Amino acid sequence: MSSKTLFTLEEDTILAEFVSKHPCLSDLRNSLYKDQHVRENVWKEVSCILKTKSVDDCKKRWRNMKDTYNKNKRSREVGTGSATRKKPSKWQLSDILSFLDVAT
Repeated sequence: MSSKTLFTLEEDTILAEFVSKHPCLSDLRNSLYKDQHVRENVWKEVSCILKTKSVDDCKKRWRNMKDTYNKNKRSREVGTGSATRKKPSKWQLSDILSFLDVAT
């Protein structure tokens, strides 16, 4: 059974802000996106900033945050008319991760 590393809201915020400042981690159009060496060095930086988190933990958490953001965004896009369902509440990291809308 694998152990789960928990991130606090503060750590999630730091991670999101760090990734937003390093487009090589999130923007497919960035010239450094395919450079694994550069990307690995950037992940090591964020791991150092988050002291108790490993590079793999940071990568996994980022992937989860990005997927959750996209899922939440899709669920908030509702149609019109009588079939319209009530919009779910906004996810707490939505504003911080809004830079993803431009990156993709």
